[in-house]
Amino acid sequence: MMCMPANLAVEFNDDLVAWTLRAIPEKVKEIVADLSEGVAKRTKYWKGPLRSYLTKLENRKGYLFAKDLIITDGCTGCGWCASHCPVSNIQISEKSSKPVFMNHCMVCMRCVYGCPVRAIQCKSSVVFQKGFDLDAVERRMEGRELKPVKQCCKGLLLVGVKKYLLEKQT
Repeated sequence: MMCMPANLAVEFNDDLVAWTLRAIPEKVKEIVADLSEGVAKRTKYWKGPLRSYLTKLENRKGYLFAKDLIITDGCTGCGWCASHCPVSNIQISEKSSKPVFMNHCMVCMRCVYGCPVRAIQCKSSVVFQKGFDLDAVERRMEGRELKPVKQCCKGLLLVGVKKYLLEKQT
């Protein structure tokens, strides 16, 4: 399993994101080794009532999120969002050359965070517009010593991420 904290409602610090980036190459090696040896793994985790509710809500009500997306005047009509939407929820209007959102959004936010000109914004949901610009995080963290994992992974929301990162350090 690959792990990256989501930033739909909470923005995470650069140290946490940098620790996660450091863990990825080792995890990829582990996954590739398992695949080449034919080892099938599934991560079993407890899915509490809140998580179950949020998952169901996300699956059923994603179109509500898409209805709150607005296209700014900065949109160039390049079609990046439509070509990168994993569920083909976005079509480019022939009339305006702007994205149009259908009714089966899965709230991955790839369109919001991936738009080359940041022209897709959410007017009512709590979305951190800058997303995870991993290159920018790496530039900001260059030459800096990372805070210990236990220091940058505080709170109930980060229990799983903290466990994952500490597992990678041992």
